[in-house]
Amino acid sequence: MLFALFYFLMNCNLQTVPFSNTSNRMNKCKTMRMQAPNYTVFISTETDVYRNLAIEEWLLDHSANEPMVLFYRNRDAVVIGRHQNPWLETDTHRLRSEQVALARRSTGGGAVYHDLGNLNYAFITSANDHNPPEHLSLIQATLQKFGIPNHLNKNKDIIVRQRKVGGTAATIRTQRALFHGTLLFHTKLQALGKYLQPSLLSAESQAVASKPAPVINLTSIDPELNPERFIDVFISTLSEKAVYPPAVADIHFDAQMTELYRKYRSPEWIYGRTPVFTAKLGRQYAGFENKIELHIRNGVVQNIFYGRSGDFSIGEILSKRWHNIPFDHPAMLAQLQPQSDQQTERDLYQWFTQIHF
Repeated sequence: MLFALFYFLMNCNLQTVPFSNTSNRMNKCKTMRMQAPNYTVFISTETDVYRNLAIEEWLLDHSANEPMVLFYRNRDAVVIGRHQNPWLETDTHRLRSEQVALARRSTGGGAVYHDLGNLNYAFITSANDHNPPEHLSLIQATLQKFGIPNHLNKNKDIIVRQRKVGGTAATIRTQRALFHGTLLFHTKLQALGKYLQPSLLSAESQAVASKPAPVINLTSIDPELNPERFIDVFISTLSEKAVYPPAVADIHFDAQMTELYRKYRSPEWIYGRTPVFTAKLGRQYAGFENKIELHIRNGVVQNIFYGRSGDFSIGEILSKRWHNIPFDHPAMLAQLQPQSDQQTERDLYQWFTQIHF
């Protein structure tokens, strides 16, 4: 299906139609090739964060030379940057217990919360045409048309009334570039404080840290504004600036994207791509403060260091139980023996049930 779509894009002209009309966005191929439009605007029909990340990367890797914009929305999810540590950026225990998806994107930057009140946009161009200020000017001009003054800060965040309404990130490959960002329309802002909290209270890490900032929803300024209206006006704004009107089409998850989908939802990508770090777990036992440090590489416990005070057998037990297993609380708890003959291991099990990450 997607091969046919891009053959169509490279060999046919597309009819520009309003966002509200989704049934006939693409006209039939003409017998003679016409001039390609400046931009193609794709609107994802998916709301699964892993599928949308797969669509985004697939377009980046397989698109023709024409620039394009992808819009998509996700159900509740937290998305961290490529070089971040999920345990230091998110409450992994709460995400797991409340069944909120955790994803790692291919670009840098900080952690963000997504829900259906959040609109994501992605500019996909040739590396030569990668121009974040120009891309953002289209987003800014669209907001201006709704009577919402805005400006950029030094991090290329869009600021409205001294608060952030969206952040951005980018990646450049040999020939293609991706610049994407978010816009808060009616996002559940309380979820940011709930999910974007560290799971570990103490750790040594070189991972990129998020830079929290005050945020605001666009609907608090214009209650009638929503993602659909924004996309309609964005297409109009793009038409005014482009030589040719943009082509507009829905895009669906396709079987050719399956491998990317599997990558994005795999523990090896979400957790295994975490930069090396040391987790520090303190434990009070028999009047001693026991210092337990776990050296984590590729999301796996490589070494266990135990501060030698109190019960010396703790280090031996943990090294035996946790060496070379994923740094994952349920998996680590399953390795401890609550019915062990050793009182120390039974105590360790009880202690670890009170820790959550």
